[in-house]
Amino acid sequence: ARAKYQNEADQINKRAKCKALITSKKEMENYLHFQAINDAYAQNGIALALAANFAGFDDVPELVAQRVHGLSGSPTPWGDLDEEKRDSKVSRAKALLNNTAAGIITKALLATMDNPGEVLGWFTQMKALTI
Repeated sequence: ARAKYQNEADQINKRAKCKALITSKKEMENYLHFQAINDAYAQNGIALALAANFAGFDDVPELVAQRVHGLSGSPTPWGDLDEEKRDSKVSRAKALLNNTAAGIITKALLATMDNPGEVLGWFTQMKALTI
């Protein structure tokens, strides 16, 4: 099956010094090791206590936001929150994941999440574009 954004990637790849790649996982957050996520939330006083990594196509920001909401002690179940409130919580989780967790993940933890070296390969390709 053709990737959802393959046509867009193909158009970008026709440009000089541009490179678009299709990831093997849903989004960047799926490359984060659960320990980096736990550590990021611990820095914010939240004991997330994740014990396993998310799957490659899980909606990590939403699942983390649901967990944070559950830990908050709110009497309102996640499913009863209005869409705007849920979206706000998911956006906050996405920001923390992409800023804090991505900033503290170690190369060793990344290697366990990125077995074929996909992420490191992106950086190698980006460096080649600057030469």
